[in-house]
Amino acid sequence: PQKSQALNVDSICRVIDDLTRRCIKPVFTSTEFVFDGRKGNYVETDAAEPILLYGHQKLEVERFLQSAGMESTILRLAKVFGTELGDGTLFTNWLDSLKPDELLRCATDQAFSPVYVGDVVAAIIAAVERNIDGLYHLSGNFRFTRMELLTMFVGALGQHHGDLNVTIEPCSIHDFSLAERRPEDVSMVADKLIDATDVKISNLNELCARIAKASAIN
Repeated sequence: PQKSQALNVDSICRVIDDLTRRCIKPVFTSTEFVFDGRKGNYVETDAAEPILLYGHQKLEVERFLQSAGMESTILRLAKVFGTELGDGTLFTNWLDSLKPDELLRCATDQAFSPVYVGDVVAAIIAAVERNIDGLYHLSGNFRFTRMELLTMFVGALGQHHGDLNVTIEPCSIHDFSLAERRPEDVSMVADKLIDATDVKISNLNELCARIAKASAIN
């Protein structure tokens, strides 16, 4: 906790102070974990009540920015994923686990709105170019449970690999041995950011198909 506080809060606030002295407006990436996960489909006006240490630390920086009276842009990121094989993100990470005759446990009670890394880059650039201020959610268009996402991905893989013959066991996110209890539903709504930047959010089915096709080629 002490080391992460020094990295995620203290050092970031010093950077923000340095930027402000140089008249450079900060763009800060926060997190979906500022929410407790009880409601889901969070909008920017919903109360931030984190239960994870990481969420508390990100919220502390948010409030530092908001109380300093400076212009800033805060982008709360949903779970970010890529499509490059081996990048260790949401869908590509499942590839190594989806092996014939092996059991894969997947939570049915954890939900979020994953967002493609390319969309994150485009949204940040658009936010800077349009000089928008304030708090925005940067997430995918829809709420999905982890099981729904895995089912979608397995279906896409089946189009290129045939029957995977994998066994998926539904479970709770709380069945895993985790250092902190995870919030169950941190899905967010990105309408405010989309309206302000005209950024386009990629279709998850199409991205799953892209990964599936790449994995078949390789």
